[in-house]
Amino acid sequence: MESSASAPGIPLYKQSGKTGIAGPFTTFLFPAIVGSIIAVAYAYLIYWIPFIYLNFILTFVFGFFLAILVNAGAKAGHVRSVPVRFIFGGLGVLFAYYVHWVAWIAALGGGWILNPLELFPALKVIKLLGTWGIGRGEGTAVSGTFLLIIWIIEGLIILGVGILSSMMSDLIYCERCHRWTSVYDSLGGADVEGAEALFDGLDRGEAEILGTLKPVSPGASQYLKVDVCRCEKCQDLSAVTLKHVEITLDDKGKEESKETDIVEGALVPYPVADQLIRNFDGERS
Repeated sequence: MESSASAPGIPLYKQSGKTGIAGPFTTFLFPAIVGSIIAVAYAYLIYWIPFIYLNFILTFVFGFFLAILVNAGAKAGHVRSVPVRFIFGGLGVLFAYYVHWVAWIAALGGGWILNPLELFPALKVIKLLGTWGIGRGEGTAVSGTFLLIIWIIEGLIILGVGILSSMMSDLIYCERCHRWTSVYDSLGGADVEGAEALFDGLDRGEAEILGTLKPVSPGASQYLKVDVCRCEKCQDLSAVTLKHVEITLDDKGKEESKETDIVEGALVPYPVADQLIRNFDGERS
């Protein structure tokens, strides 16, 4: 299916780059404070759990939670700036990551070393002596270069997931009302019948054509996923995101879905967004 991913005829929402007065502080403090609590739990879990593969899963989960906290702090501080999320959210993630090292050394029995000047020498000793073996009951501890590689991979996962994922915010902010818009996430699947005419209309800037979308019939192998954001206070800002979803079966007969972006954050008149929501109200109730 050909798509109109850029929708050149319809303006797309872009964050203003502005931020609230408290924005940098909340963006930092959420991952730094709450993230530090999670970091302590994470440190003790990877110490107690002897399975390296499970530990790597926990590492991704830890990074994911940090990303959530950065976005939560940015939302609370009315941050519409990617650089602010990256810099101050990144600092908060780094702080939580540092706390994880402090807690992990404490779990090993080394005490709570809060001074970085003392922490890094302690890590050098641990790198030399080793800490754990692969698998329960292994007599040889992992140490040296291999342990350092494990630490580097862990750090890249936590910082990469925690910082980069937090920059991919799809929230829409109403500058007039100084509030985030209401999100009607995944209203439902829209019928792809007449999709080419829909895409042509979007290319021509005919936003009203979106109001003609109707719920797809059950069991359809493809549909359009519809998301709507709108400011219900001033009723002046509304945005629609469309994705084409195709469902196929793998070799084992299990359903797989493939999503293709059609248009993201297309700014449309409020009545169009309202009509879309009403079209799918029956499907959501």
